[in-house]
Amino acid sequence: MNKNATNKAVPTAKPKKLSKAGEWLRTSGSYWGVAGVPVGMSAWSNDLYFNFTAPPANATNTSYTFCPGAVSVNKGAFTIDYLEIVCGNYYIDLKWNGSGCVSTTAFVGDPAKTPCYVSFHGKCVGGYVEYGTMVNMCNKSYSGGNLTNYYQY
Repeated sequence: MNKNATNKAVPTAKPKKLSKAGEWLRTSGSYWGVAGVPVGMSAWSNDLYFNFTAPPANATNTSYTFCPGAVSVNKGAFTIDYLEIVCGNYYIDLKWNGSGCVSTTAFVGDPAKTPCYVSFHGKCVGGYVEYGTMVNMCNKSYSGGNLTNYYQY
């Protein structure tokens, strides 16, 4: 992730936070989620990485649409409050509840040939029972997701 990214949703640019507090698991590959988040704690998912190398060098973005894969693990009550998209030197946090696709035009005019990262943020609000024992934590993951880059040139 570009740790120096600027928030596209704020008229006055501010630097990207250098760390994501409450991060419980970070992996690579198609797994996308959080694991072992204690009840009452917030957490960030790991990042999904998209490297857009196909657009021509002069192409500019018109919009991005993100669609998650299927939920693969859902233990406890982990509520998702927003999705973060980072592309190039900019990021935006979009309201999202963990289901359905979300689109943004916040990157209009930016280079389309750029790497992007997507992560989600939420909170564990309730545990689960396993083998008759209460487990006070949450696990939530998806089988990846897709970020579509719409561009013009």
